[in-house]
Amino acid sequence: MITKALWHTLCFSNFGSYSYSIGMRTPSRLAAAINFRSVVGWLIMALFALIAFRSAANAQTATKRPELLPAFSFLGVDGKPVSNASLVQGQPTVVVYFDPGCDHCQRQAQWIRAAESQFGKTQFVWVSTADLVEVRAFGPKYLAGASLKHHLAKDAKYQFDALFGYSVAPTILAFDGAGRFKHAWENEVAADEIAKVLR
Repeated sequence: MITKALWHTLCFSNFGSYSYSIGMRTPSRLAAAINFRSVVGWLIMALFALIAFRSAANAQTATKRPELLPAFSFLGVDGKPVSNASLVQGQPTVVVYFDPGCDHCQRQAQWIRAAESQFGKTQFVWVSTADLVEVRAFGPKYLAGASLKHHLAKDAKYQFDALFGYSVAPTILAFDGAGRFKHAWENEVAADEIAKVLR
């Protein structure tokens, strides 16, 4: 927030220097200097206001999660669509927004892989906007030997936020067997916490 004191500093902090040298400055040059400072002050205020607005908008969007698993279609690593039709109906679904180069995402995958026995018949959909080659390589590196179904896909149309709410990597969303939203985590989380909300 721009306080009155900061505004005064931005616009008039050097006004005293103009005062003692006013005899050496013409009124027009003095007015121009002060106007320049005023413009800079207004620009800084506008920048802070824009940052605050975007932060508030993102925070508001982040709280809007779908009540039910939405209809989606992403590009699978085999070139075929990964969509609701790819899922086994009646089984819990965990959707993970990730980035292959993100160390938090890598750890999250390893934790889930190590705790698969706690997830029953849960199926996973891993979605990223990264290059498809990187998304494809993520599975063998961090989900090798997985017994549960893990669909890896690219969000080629950048539609994830519109479907699941504003998300950062990693964001984990849990849906029960009826497709009802249960919980979301915006950062890495212990695998047993995810499994717990789906029991």
